[in-house]
Amino acid sequence: MFKTQFKPKDDDLFIVALSVFSLFHLLFFLIGGFGSYYEQTHILFPYSGLFGYLQAPASYGAPAIWVSFFAAIAILWRPIRTWSLGLLLLGWGVILFLDQALLTGTRLILFWITFSLFLARFCDPKARIWFFRVLFFAIYTYSGLSKINPDWVAGHPLQDYLHTAGIDFSYLRELAVGMAFAGLLFDVLIVPALLWRRTNKIAMVFVFIFHLANLFLWELYFVSLLALVFTYLSFRDVDEGEIREGFKQLKSPLLALFLLFQLLFPLRYLVYEGRGSWTLEASYFSWWLRTNKNEIDTRFYASCDGKEKEISIWKHAHKNQGRFLINPRMVLQFAHHLEDEGVQGEKGERCKNLKITTKMKRSLNKRSPTFVISPKLDLLSMPIDSKASDYVLPLPPR
Repeated sequence: MFKTQFKPKDDDLFIVALSVFSLFHLLFFLIGGFGSYYEQTHILFPYSGLFGYLQAPASYGAPAIWVSFFAAIAILWRPIRTWSLGLLLLGWGVILFLDQALLTGTRLILFWITFSLFLARFCDPKARIWFFRVLFFAIYTYSGLSKINPDWVAGHPLQDYLHTAGIDFSYLRELAVGMAFAGLLFDVLIVPALLWRRTNKIAMVFVFIFHLANLFLWELYFVSLLALVFTYLSFRDVDEGEIREGFKQLKSPLLALFLLFQLLFPLRYLVYEGRGSWTLEASYFSWWLRTNKNEIDTRFYASCDGKEKEISIWKHAHKNQGRFLINPRMVLQFAHHLEDEGVQGEKGERCKNLKITTKMKRSLNKRSPTFVISPKLDLLSMPIDSKASDYVLPLPPR
């Protein structure tokens, strides 16, 4: 049975799916302008990396894309599959750590699927399928748990998403609330339902409905198909006692460590002050997938010897880095980046007694736009590794 033996043909199915999705996504990089983006390192704003410590030099971007592209082809050849998976994993890792602003669900899922396939090669065949089941348990469950908040259950984010999708009628709020509860229940319950043989088939029908709805409603073409295909491959064949079988496979140290990481790492937001959806601390790798709707307007100002002027952001950052403008920590890093590059005064001289401020207004889940950071705060007075709670204003009540 599939649950007790990860056969070569099963491995081939996962590999072919990973290769196809990786190649399409990497072609998006190469054709869609991201190749030139990584080559134009002179206008890249270098983020300090994941958690403020891990960083890949911008010059690694283009090589990482090409290495990943050829590795995604090479994994189709069995004799070099393990080595090719290792190279693909390295490529995705560099791309993730290079640019936090591009650290989206698609790349994260591709990274973790590659990682799961790589780790599974060093385990007993009986344990291999469980790497994928653990991964999707974490993705669905933590996505569901993140929805247990007042904004989501009141339907505010979905109301905005529906309106953006061109859906607007008198009972829009009621529809949004119903969809919010349905989405929450789906995420929390779907993996247990898939693992129970009696509910597996009907649960799989809901998986198809859920992801196809995301595809057509929100135009999430790539990530919806990615999640749909790999969920199907991971849970398409179950037997009686499947969950009990999974616990037995935890005797594999690699699988046990993988489970522990996937269970604990997304919870790190609990140790930070403030609301995570507002400060965005610990949002990466936490599977907060479309739980919030943001509208943002961020501007930077330099005060040079008492004279203030607005700074053109895109003279110091690439246009494809625009996502950083929503993240308070990256805004602080950008202010220090401006100081490092040097801001010119009226006569073209390097500015002395420089102060950098920002007017960062954000609307979270249909709230009125409000300042995230005090417009009077000199960002250069804050250390680059400051906690968000040290400079982010509290989220005002609705």
